[in-house]
Amino acid sequence: MRKLLFVSLLIIVSAGLARAQCTSALSANGPVFNSAFVPTSSSNGFAAVTLNLNGSTATVNANTIGITDVTGLSLMQGTTTVATFTDQTNTFHNGSFTRTVAIDPALAAQIAANPSAFSFSLSRERGGTVTSSLTSSTMPVLNGMLIGPSGGTGNFLFSFGQPVNEFGDIPIGFDVVSSGVGNDITSLQLFSPGNPEPLFTLGSNLTATNGRIVGTALVNNVFAQQLLANPCGMTLAVNTPAGVALSGALTAGQEVFIPVAGSTPGLLGNRWKTDLNLFNASVDAGNGSALVQFIPTGASLASAQSTSTVSLLPRGGAATRDITTAMFNGITGIGALRIISSSTMFANARVYDDQTGSAKGTLGQSVPGLTRSQAVRSGVLVGLTNVHSGIAGANSIGAQNARTNIGFFNPNDTPTTMAVELRDGNGTVIGTQMITLGAFMHTQMALAGENGLFTSETSDFAGRSVTFLASAPMFAYASIVDNDSGDASFVLPSVLE
Repeated sequence: MRKLLFVSLLIIVSAGLARAQCTSALSANGPVFNSAFVPTSSSNGFAAVTLNLNGSTATVNANTIGITDVTGLSLMQGTTTVATFTDQTNTFHNGSFTRTVAIDPALAAQIAANPSAFSFSLSRERGGTVTSSLTSSTMPVLNGMLIGPSGGTGNFLFSFGQPVNEFGDIPIGFDVVSSGVGNDITSLQLFSPGNPEPLFTLGSNLTATNGRIVGTALVNNVFAQQLLANPCGMTLAVNTPAGVALSGALTAGQEVFIPVAGSTPGLLGNRWKTDLNLFNASVDAGNGSALVQFIPTGASLASAQSTSTVSLLPRGGAATRDITTAMFNGITGIGALRIISSSTMFANARVYDDQTGSAKGTLGQSVPGLTRSQAVRSGVLVGLTNVHSGIAGANSIGAQNARTNIGFFNPNDTPTTMAVELRDGNGTVIGTQMITLGAFMHTQMALAGENGLFTSETSDFAGRSVTFLASAPMFAYASIVDNDSGDASFVLPSVLE
């Protein structure tokens, strides 16, 4: 095994949780890869392809927006065609294509080991041929609760990316939050079970900021796969000048996302706040621990310095009122929440207008907690109304006087590009926009108007829909807010793929 390469690294692990078995972080259904195209001949055209490998078969799902002349879809390795999915009887229909074909298991293994060496080639009648490299759709996570002999506690997580060089080295993003052990860490060591000698010294003379370190490491592909397949087979020790501070076995982490949360003033004097509810569904002995990250709109995961930890008994729950004050030191603004736990964790949030100071109570909307598997590449948000004036008593449209905000959150560790269409009740395309979100980036904007997603749409309307197609699975939502009462409705997309 080649020596591990490190950019900067801190790994701290879970300990003290009794579990029936060690769970692999690798997908049981085979790896999934994405590819996306923006043909130069059509600035508004967009195509997205998903490749699912499962043993000796490969399933392709492709969708397009603004492209109607696709004639072929092939998988390439360099300039060599290794699989062709379209033929005279298997073609695109209304911009969509799905097919499962046999694939050489050796080729599937090559794709899984180095997807960036492969690309999809899309042929068009008028636009020639365009190609786009594969990227991994899955990003396994390891995490756990920190426990030390001297009372130190905390949480950590690792996010595994895709190979980045010809050696197949894997980047691991890490985020560590600890308390009670200080900010000086003399060394980080990785151990195998029953072996008193460390396998590797991962870092030395490291400094945390308020107990937190965020960074990226680069590890050998073979070692990364072993780590993901059997995380509990490895133990890490975190040493400080006083000795061993934290140690324990890695475990496969579970993610839940709240696609919008925060605290911000509203257009009509609203005071928007967020409550968070968590439930530990595990029946294992010991507490379950969750690391909650707040990722502000427009920011990256690494720059999101707001984190909090919650400990829950088996089948226990926790309700936190006004999370920005209770969990994140009074930050303002909106964004998304990422919740990582070594237990099966359920979550939901309530985003509401807090008028209790005026003895008017609260009025808001429920936002569900969504797993990574619930992120989608294509969907439609329906029943959208937008009265631009945004004031009480404005002329209603079909007995409605409401405005719509549209939001997107990219849960991937690579940028995601999407095409977005606004359609009227007759299915006519009113406008098309292209959006690119960075890794773990959230955005929310008005649906239409001067500062909206569709700036050219200045009329009031009701009953419209927004269709989107993305290069990787992501979260989309609409929030429809009544201009008179402030009552809000949260809308998730219907899936098209």
